[in-house]
Amino acid sequence: MKPNWKKSITRLHGLERHIALLAERPAGAGPVISCHLDLTRGEAACRRFITDQASSLRNDLHGRARRDFEHGLMLLLERLAQRLGPRARGLSLFIAVRSDPVVLTSLTFAVPVHNRMALAATPDIFPLLCLKDRLESHMLVLVQPTWLQIAEVNLGDPSVKAWATHSTSTAPLRSDLRLVDPAPSIDTGKGLDRHIKFVERVLRAGGRSYLFLAGDPRLCATLYGLLSPTLRARLVQTLPLPADCSLKQAAEVSMAAFQEFESGVSQATAARLLRGVRTQGSAVAGAAATLSAMREQRADTLVISHDYPSSNGWVCNSCGTSDVRAQAPAHCPSCGGDNVASLDPRIELIRLAGQQRLPVELVDGDELRYLGGVGCLLRDTPETRAAPLPRQATTLDLVA
Repeated sequence: MKPNWKKSITRLHGLERHIALLAERPAGAGPVISCHLDLTRGEAACRRFITDQASSLRNDLHGRARRDFEHGLMLLLERLAQRLGPRARGLSLFIAVRSDPVVLTSLTFAVPVHNRMALAATPDIFPLLCLKDRLESHMLVLVQPTWLQIAEVNLGDPSVKAWATHSTSTAPLRSDLRLVDPAPSIDTGKGLDRHIKFVERVLRAGGRSYLFLAGDPRLCATLYGLLSPTLRARLVQTLPLPADCSLKQAAEVSMAAFQEFESGVSQATAARLLRGVRTQGSAVAGAAATLSAMREQRADTLVISHDYPSSNGWVCNSCGTSDVRAQAPAHCPSCGGDNVASLDPRIELIRLAGQQRLPVELVDGDELRYLGGVGCLLRDTPETRAAPLPRQATTLDLVA
């Protein structure tokens, strides 16, 4: 993996690409320092956090491993000292630990990242997944009787990108920006006919983003009827807004609506998981059962709690035997080999999801925590499901 030293703000597409690259890094390629920092607290606070975490991490290191870690730590602090730009509010650094450490990836965000630092065989990309929902973007069409505007609204960027006529200008938002000339005929809905090709071309340039229509309800309904089936399928909601509503105000309304929509999608996925676990057919829950399903590539969607904690486990790299709740033994109890490595189930689950390009839903809720905080929907649901579990079933009955 080539190091990424770019100082530009990371957007959703770039984040997804780096998650996939980091997930592909083999566990045998050497340990990695994963450091996620909230830059809004200031450089001094970030350095104190790194120093405190390093004191804990180095306690278990000896000899060459300790020296390599110190070299990697020095590179981490050097990178933090570099100028990151005024818009940087979060930073994620991944450093390959060895005698000559290398920055695998350096990602700068326009939103804060929760402070977190780990030293493991593979990169800790869980915080990056937590950022994905905050970096989602959507397209907004604000239509009123005399004008029409289109913008890309990014949840993780305080600015709103206004799309100008026949171009994709990224100039700062102006509330009076007109994407088409004032057209009195729009008031009757007929004026939309001659603008629909332009509207569709701009919306398609926005990629696969979700879509909101806002403004005059009657004109929004007319515009919806003129859109192609592909664009209609991307519509999340129509937002009735007054005639004097600016593009910036409409964007704020659409952001709140989009966050509610995303939360609803996550909760619906969690509900599907719980139903699948209860019928013992279409889903599994618990770290051990989920890891097994993902290693066998039977998982369709990973569902994990926002606050799913790190834990100590182990895996035998020779035969694949693992235990997500115990310290690594000197020898594998199954094959007797000594190729045993420590395993953090959270890091491993996210790594496998990244490798397999699986959707990951981060949810909250006591029911999922009761089942172990993690589970997955299965790809191939058995045609005949087992009978539902009895009401008195305990956690151990539900978690494999």
